[in-house]
Amino acid sequence: MRTKKKKPAVTRDQVYAFAYGCIEHGEVEAAAVAVICFEWLQRPENVIAGHIKWTGYRNPKPTIRIEHHKTGEILHPLEDGEAKF
Repeated sequence: MRTKKKKPAVTRDQVYAFAYGCIEHGEVEAAAVAVICFEWLQRPENVIAGHIKWTGYRNPKPTIRIEHHKTGEILHPLEDGEAKF
């Protein structure tokens, strides 16, 4: 029987340090992917494949439409009280 190694999770501080570094180097898309994957528990391949896109943005209650191959389509809020994405 094969024993799988545990993969260490990154911290929020590590994700945001990476994202700010990307922004400093003009790679804002990579920064957005990293934060979206961490905060919304999405896989990078789903974000890059276009399952989350700005055309899915909805107003007046800010939400983003996320397409998921297993669960279908959901609207994800971009605000939670005073916290904003």
